Amino acid sequence: MYTIAVHEELAKLHLRNLIEGPLVWIEFDSTLVGEGGTETSVAYLYRAQDRLFVNAQIIAGGYVLTATAHKCRHIDRFCARESGAESAYPGLWLEENWRGRTASNDISD
Repeated sequence: MYTIAVHEELAKLHLRNLIEGPLVWIEFDSTLVGEGGTETSVAYLYRAQDRLFVNAQIIAGGYVLTATAHKCRHIDRFCARESGAESAYPGLWLEENWRGRTASNDISD
Protein backbone atom coordinates (compact mmCIF):
# COMPACT_ATOMS: atom_id res chain seq x y z
CA MET A 1 0.00 0.00 0.00
CA TYR A 2 1.13 3.52 -0.68
CA THR A 3 0.20 6.72 1.09
CA ILE A 4 0.09 10.03 -0.69
CA ALA A 5 2.25 12.70 1.00
CA VAL A 6 -0.60 15.20 1.28
CA HIS A 7 -2.72 12.64 3.12
CA GLU A 8 0.04 11.00 5.14
CA GLU A 9 -0.88 12.68 8.42
CA LEU A 10 -4.57 11.91 7.92
CA ALA A 11 -3.69 8.28 7.15
CA LYS A 12 -1.58 8.04 10.31
CA LEU A 13 -4.39 9.52 12.40
CA HIS A 14 -6.95 7.15 10.89
CA LEU A 15 -4.69 4.15 11.54
CA ARG A 16 -4.05 5.29 15.11
CA ASN A 17 -7.80 5.63 15.69
CA LEU A 18 -8.39 2.12 14.36
CA ILE A 19 -5.78 0.36 16.49
CA GLU A 20 -4.99 2.51 19.51
CA GLY A 21 -5.99 0.65 22.65
CA PRO A 22 -7.30 -2.66 21.33
CA LEU A 23 -5.06 -5.66 20.90
CA VAL A 24 -3.94 -6.31 17.34
CA TRP A 25 -2.19 -9.15 15.61
CA ILE A 26 0.06 -9.22 12.59
CA GLU A 27 0.08 -11.89 9.93
CA PHE A 28 3.00 -12.02 7.51
CA ASP A 29 2.72 -12.94 3.85
CA SER A 30 5.65 -14.09 1.81
CA THR A 31 8.44 -11.65 1.08
CA LEU A 32 8.06 -10.09 -2.34
CA VAL A 33 11.01 -9.40 -4.58
CA GLY A 34 10.53 -6.33 -6.74
CA GLU A 35 12.41 -4.85 -9.65
CA GLY A 36 16.12 -4.61 -8.98
CA GLY A 37 15.94 -7.40 -6.41
CA THR A 38 14.55 -5.24 -3.61
CA GLU A 39 12.67 -7.22 -0.98
CA THR A 40 9.45 -6.09 0.63
CA SER A 41 7.87 -7.79 3.61
CA VAL A 42 4.10 -7.92 3.40
CA ALA A 43 2.16 -7.86 6.65
CA TYR A 44 -1.53 -7.76 7.47
CA LEU A 45 -2.86 -6.10 10.59
CA TYR A 46 -6.03 -7.24 12.35
CA ARG A 47 -7.84 -5.71 15.32
CA ALA A 48 -8.42 -8.54 17.81
CA GLN A 49 -11.69 -7.38 19.37
CA ASP A 50 -13.72 -7.63 16.15
CA ARG A 51 -11.24 -9.19 13.70
CA LEU A 52 -11.27 -6.01 11.58
CA PHE A 53 -8.83 -6.32 8.67
CA VAL A 54 -7.07 -2.99 9.16
CA ASN A 55 -5.24 -2.98 5.82
CA ALA A 56 -8.53 -3.30 3.91
CA GLN A 57 -10.21 -0.70 6.13
CA ILE A 58 -7.62 2.02 5.45
CA ILE A 59 -7.85 1.32 1.71
CA ALA A 60 -11.67 1.51 1.86
CA GLY A 61 -11.36 4.81 3.72
CA GLY A 62 -9.38 6.26 0.82
CA TYR A 63 -6.22 6.79 2.86
CA VAL A 64 -3.87 4.63 0.77
CA LEU A 65 -3.61 3.18 -2.71
CA THR A 66 -3.13 -0.50 -3.41
CA ALA A 67 0.32 -1.42 -4.71
CA THR A 68 -0.85 -3.59 -7.60
CA ALA A 69 2.70 -4.26 -8.75
CA HIS A 70 3.03 -6.59 -5.75
CA LYS A 71 0.78 -9.63 -5.98
CA CYS A 72 0.00 -10.31 -2.34
CA ARG A 73 -2.54 -12.82 -1.05
CA HIS A 74 -5.30 -10.20 -0.66
CA ILE A 75 -4.68 -8.17 -3.83
CA ASP A 76 -8.18 -8.75 -5.25
CA ARG A 77 -9.82 -7.68 -1.99
CA PHE A 78 -7.62 -4.58 -1.78
CA CYS A 79 -8.35 -3.58 -5.39
CA ALA A 80 -12.10 -3.98 -4.80
CA ARG A 81 -11.91 -1.79 -1.68
CA GLU A 82 -9.91 0.84 -3.57
CA SER A 83 -12.43 0.87 -6.41
CA GLY A 84 -15.26 1.34 -3.92
CA ALA A 85 -13.38 4.15 -2.22
CA GLU A 86 -12.73 5.92 -5.49
CA SER A 87 -16.46 5.75 -6.32
CA ALA A 88 -17.48 7.09 -2.90
CA TYR A 89 -14.77 9.81 -2.83
CA PRO A 90 -13.47 9.43 0.75
CA GLY A 91 -9.96 10.38 1.81
CA LEU A 92 -7.60 11.19 -1.03
CA TRP A 93 -10.35 10.60 -3.61
CA LEU A 94 -12.01 13.82 -2.48
CA GLU A 95 -9.46 15.62 -4.61
CA GLU A 96 -10.41 15.32 -8.25
CA ASN A 97 -6.78 15.22 -9.40
CA TRP A 98 -6.28 11.83 -7.64
CA ARG A 99 -9.20 10.08 -9.34
CA GLY A 100 -8.10 7.41 -11.75
CA ARG A 101 -4.57 7.16 -10.33
CA THR A 102 -3.07 3.94 -9.08
CA ALA A 103 0.02 3.08 -7.13
CA SER A 104 1.31 1.01 -10.02
CA ASN A 105 1.06 3.64 -12.75
CA ASP A 106 2.34 6.86 -11.29
CA ILE A 107 3.38 6.65 -7.66
CA SER A 108 6.73 5.27 -6.63
CA ASP A 109 7.66 3.87 -3.22
